[in-house]
Amino acid sequence: MVSTIALEWKQTGKPKYFTYNGHFAQGVRGRVVFNGITLQECGGSGSSVSSNAPQYFLKSGTNLLKLEVLEYVPSGDKEAVEIRFHALEEPGFPDDANRAAYILIKPEELKAPLYREYSFELKEVPESKLLAAAEPMAAVTSADRQAIEAIFVELITALKATDLDAFKKLIGRAFQDQEECNYSSGGKLMATVERSFPDYTAAYADAGFDLSQMRLAHAMGGRIWFLTGGKGGPFLYVDTNEGYRTGMNLGVSKVAGQWILSRTLGGAEPVPPRDKKFEEMKKEAAASAAPKPETPKEAAKPAAVPGAQSGTRSEADLYQEIEKIYSSKMDAASARNVVNNIRNSYNALAPEQRRQGLESMLIQLNSAK
Repeated sequence: MVSTIALEWKQTGKPKYFTYNGHFAQGVRGRVVFNGITLQECGGSGSSVSSNAPQYFLKSGTNLLKLEVLEYVPSGDKEAVEIRFHALEEPGFPDDANRAAYILIKPEELKAPLYREYSFELKEVPESKLLAAAEPMAAVTSADRQAIEAIFVELITALKATDLDAFKKLIGRAFQDQEECNYSSGGKLMATVERSFPDYTAAYADAGFDLSQMRLAHAMGGRIWFLTGGKGGPFLYVDTNEGYRTGMNLGVSKVAGQWILSRTLGGAEPVPPRDKKFEEMKKEAAASAAPKPETPKEAAKPAAVPGAQSGTRSEADLYQEIEKIYSSKMDAASARNVVNNIRNSYNALAPEQRRQGLESMLIQLNSAK
């Protein structure tokens, strides 16, 4: 069960603009979700994000921020996760003076998987009138899905036919509401689309227009449903004359019994799969953590024969030394016969064993002099 932590929120004056800044260190795989909207997601190779997306999904009253860390491999960074919210009275640069909330998790504090939920209260925020009027829905019916698919087909048709009027009719209410949330007016968003619309050369859906592959992920208590592809990203993509491809994040809401496009930004993306760098880090961490095979202990070596270092003489020298000691105790023929018997019994041993045995014998013979 995920417990909710009251996030300390500090602000001065009556802020109108809200921004998010987040940093995931290399080795952190997870995401940050604000009121159901994914603000940041990371596949493990590190991520830094600065976004004004919260501006369009704020709520008067309780707002929720969720932090999910599925996996973590320490990489030496001083901070594992760092999150900052800024509240500004006028458009400007986020800094410590306008920082309203701060979350810091150091590497030694992060134990994955980690799921945390933070709540904070806001008043007099630029709350969306369109989303406030939308019906909160915990699920969609088959009839709802058909209506949503019909909107998507209309949008695709308008894009492919370069029918600007039809396109503007579909997205007009979403653009108007987003401008109001940002204290803007005059149709600046629409003007931007009108300029870029002729550059669209192709529009297509994820999974090749197979609408059965379209996923719906809700946010804002079910007041908005995002159209996502099978992998969690945008379901609609557009190619441009400049040669780049852009995904369009589309959200729909049910207002007064009718489904409409309510957002063209934001999304409810899941935690992405491990990226290549993170896979390498996981393998390196696993290899480092694996128990190392013990180095075989060397067999105890006999003490050195007086006058020579152990293991530095040939077997012939060792036999000659032994024969010399026996010759001091008996006649030469008898001594030679004793050494031959020793040689015959030692021949069955491995070379190193023979050497150790002969050296041990020399030690005993020398100590018995």
